[in-house]
Amino acid sequence: MKPFTFEDSFVLADTYDETELYYFIGNSKVPSMYNNNKIVLDFVPSAEELDILEENFLDYAYDLNLSYYSFVMPMNQSLSPELFASIGEVGYQLAMTKLMVLDPKDFKGSTKAKDTYGDRLVIKEIDESDAQAYIDFNQIHDQAIDAEFAQQKQNYYPWFLNEHNTHALAAFVDGKLVGLTDIIRHARSYEIDNFQVLEAYQRQGIGTLLQAWVVEKALAAGKMVILVADADDSPYEMYRNQGYQDVGMEIEISRKIEEPIIADIQVYQADPVAYMLENE
Repeated sequence: MKPFTFEDSFVLADTYDETELYYFIGNSKVPSMYNNNKIVLDFVPSAEELDILEENFLDYAYDLNLSYYSFVMPMNQSLSPELFASIGEVGYQLAMTKLMVLDPKDFKGSTKAKDTYGDRLVIKEIDESDAQAYIDFNQIHDQAIDAEFAQQKQNYYPWFLNEHNTHALAAFVDGKLVGLTDIIRHARSYEIDNFQVLEAYQRQGIGTLLQAWVVEKALAAGKMVILVADADDSPYEMYRNQGYQDVGMEIEISRKIEEPIIADIQVYQADPVAYMLENE
């Protein structure tokens, strides 16, 4: 079987551009989601090359009203000491993610949630009648990040739910939505994303039951299950214990674009034609 890479994972984008050294993916509906608006590199740049890449990134920032630089390194490649020191000086944040792959036959499930809640616990796909509950549930998490981010995600969720290969799965206890995950159907896999369980219901097997539903679908279709996990989050170890294999890592660096440039982007966004005429 062809190995899985991060390119097998899902990004909902409406903008794509490719060069010899990188490709850009973007989503104009959620410009503050820097993991949905990023340059994915074919090489690890030097500090000087990153300066040039920032200039290239600004072309996309002006078009899509972006406020963050975001660059992804090639899979399984680390930053040089020089680059690591340089990005720290200018305020870049670094995040490492892990690509996890599960053969559904190897999944280690649990009956804990069913034993606890019995028929009070229902697992079902989100449909039109549950769509607002799904959006409201996500907003709890989104508001904790940033109000502007949460507002933009309001545009993202209906789009996601209406895509032909995407849907969401939810856990209800006594009719209350307590956990959910997004599911993306790929040619070779089912992908789990946006995996959340309310804090009061965590460590009770509800998340495992959501995964078991996906695993059953994957097993019936002869597909694998994949997900992208933050390397330093506790769910990473949970996934390992459930049978997932860690097949690679990816480093993403991001920082806020300088305020004067953001202000100039806003001028451009207000009237692109007038801006271009004035800056010829």
